[in-house]
Amino acid sequence: MISFSLIFLNIFLSLTFVSFLNFMINLSIWIRCIREGNAEVMIEALQVVLVREPFFAFFQISNYGSKGHFLCCFSCHFNYNKEKRFLMKVLVTKEVNSSGIDFMKKHGIEVVQASNYDVDTLKKEVVDCDGLLVRAEPIPSEVLACGKKLKVIGRHGVGYNNIDIAYATTHGIKVTNAPLSNYHSVAEHTLGFILACSQKILVQDAAVRRGEWDSATMENKMIELSGKVLTLIGFGRIGREVARMAQAGFNMKIVAYSPSLRQENAPQGVTVVSSVEEAMRCGDFVSLHLPANKSTDKMFDYPLLSLMKKSAYLINCARGEIINFDDFIRIMKEKKISGAAFDLLDEAPPRMDNPLLQLDNLIVSPHCAAHSIEAFRNMSLHAAQGIVDVLEGREPEWPVN
Repeated sequence: MISFSLIFLNIFLSLTFVSFLNFMINLSIWIRCIREGNAEVMIEALQVVLVREPFFAFFQISNYGSKGHFLCCFSCHFNYNKEKRFLMKVLVTKEVNSSGIDFMKKHGIEVVQASNYDVDTLKKEVVDCDGLLVRAEPIPSEVLACGKKLKVIGRHGVGYNNIDIAYATTHGIKVTNAPLSNYHSVAEHTLGFILACSQKILVQDAAVRRGEWDSATMENKMIELSGKVLTLIGFGRIGREVARMAQAGFNMKIVAYSPSLRQENAPQGVTVVSSVEEAMRCGDFVSLHLPANKSTDKMFDYPLLSLMKKSAYLINCARGEIINFDDFIRIMKEKKISGAAFDLLDEAPPRMDNPLLQLDNLIVSPHCAAHSIEAFRNMSLHAAQGIVDVLEGREPEWPVN
């Protein structure tokens, strides 16, 4: 009876002989590639195969032949699709969570980090890429025009006004985003701003640090949120989540305005008003949740902001473009409202002499409302999923165009 050890030895020797013979054949192919000017193709194939499938490297590399001639050595290719497995390349413009990077790599995509995210750098580095994973940096048509192989752009987040959607659509480039990735984080940040305003947390912290312990509690009167009116202008996922949390956690009254919102479609306990002017008048806290587009550009100007209660606070965790900042500064200096809290300003980063930073009743965060650990992971992963869907020939779950 033949022992198992002899069987295994026979298999091992057979594989060794086949691999050696295949290596010798491939060696001659590589030499011919270099002589005939195909070194770039040969090196790319060798690098990717050796890294991703070293056991079958000798078999797979034989696919590359010279001058397009296909050599199938021992037919050991396991339905290897070289175009999908290692000819797809995605450029990541800024640092993202590893969840999206790992997801794309698991699908055989080469992932490259851009050396910088300025337009000139991206124009050079997008040339041979099939996809882009972008954050909030500008992606104008001149960048897209340089991506001759570009098939998809995955937006790390929700808003996409930094991307030239018209150019992408015209040139067959799919754009996807991640609308479910960060709405809870932004809603919590909004409520954090509301609490900071109502409890005057920053004012009292500064007073204590100046040694004004008594004045910290006596002069800066706080207000309770229970029973106060929270006006939400824009009532998408984030606005609805803010409403739910404010009602359940703080017993606030919710008023909402959105052009398409009707009372019969609103959640229980939410009062829908018919105009943005009415919404501005009734809120103790007015929170903005609108996208940036032509209809909302500098929408909140002096006439509209003047409608707010003098005791009210303005909260913006949406887009800076929707506020006329010159008018806002005037409103604040005239003490037309009690204060405000913004997650973004008219420039990023702001100059240190920006007049907004001189307002002592304005709280500012550096456009980080969506940057919780959980949201950052989700944005990276969901953007990567959209990219993989398109590159593998499927319709993305969250298409923009």
